[in-house]
Amino acid sequence: MTVRNPMTKEQYEAELFNFMKVREGAVARIYSDPDGVPTLGVGYALATKSGNTYGLRSRSSIEQAITNARGTAYTFTDEQWTLLEEVVGLLNEGKVDQAKAKIPEAIGSDTTGVYDASEDHFNLNLDTNARQNLFKTVMAEFEDDLSTTNLPYSKERIAIMSLHYNIGAMPTTFGYIRNDNLVDQRVMVWNEIRYRSNAGRDSNLEDRRKIEADTFGLYSSTDGKTPVNDNEAKEVIRYLESKRTDIESYLSDVGGTIANLNTALQPAKTLLITNYAQDVTIDGDIIVGQGIGTIPENYADGVGVDSDKNLKGTDKNDLIFGE
Repeated sequence: MTVRNPMTKEQYEAELFNFMKVREGAVARIYSDPDGVPTLGVGYALATKSGNTYGLRSRSSIEQAITNARGTAYTFTDEQWTLLEEVVGLLNEGKVDQAKAKIPEAIGSDTTGVYDASEDHFNLNLDTNARQNLFKTVMAEFEDDLSTTNLPYSKERIAIMSLHYNIGAMPTTFGYIRNDNLVDQRVMVWNEIRYRSNAGRDSNLEDRRKIEADTFGLYSSTDGKTPVNDNEAKEVIRYLESKRTDIESYLSDVGGTIANLNTALQPAKTLLITNYAQDVTIDGDIIVGQGIGTIPENYADGVGVDSDKNLKGTDKNDLIFGE
């Protein structure tokens, strides 16, 4: 995939850390995340979920990760480890509030790394460097997953890593990124991030998905906000309009409106109206056929498996691009 602003590895790692600590927080101690999972630093979960069951990472692996991050040895006492086991047991019984009562959540200044010893049950205070070192260790396994896509260091990669880190499982976006033959590759990935990666339709995740999608960029211009040519504008309109019903359903469930999609499409529509509708007011719709060829010869008549379908306009002035 062609990215908008390639970075060096060092630039990417620094920007990724800054991006993620805003999304996840950067907590100096072990705390309970919103689901009650014991967590440290920038979203390093000490317990992972398989199916419906939580399980602690191995004691030695957590101790080693903390030791490597701090540069000095760290070990849990038996009492501290038992506390973690009790919390995970409560989570598996569905007693999230009781789990959170045992290990305080990160609230307010906690999320920016301010240390409060009264809330620390593990004698563990990670400074800024240690939090960043731990983050790099944790992210390594996610980076390994993404390495198969050959996605360069970039804003796009930061968005995908944030998504992967948040949902844990391999995002469907990986398959699209690997397939360089997809004409609609960018808009397909953007749609997956923006509207299809919040399976539970959790309104609390809506802002994060919007930020991740904006970071990825719907368009391939430097800022990701405007199409670079007519073909990209057509691709975006064609693809997203075909998903309009599903997108509207999703937005309704998370408390949004279809105006969100319309705003995303507007730069593409503006470009096409400017280039093709001189001296004509387009007060209807902009409709793009399904016949996708090879850039820059897209949208030739009769191209594509849907070339026998008719395009139906409105009763107003439409701008229609045939198949």
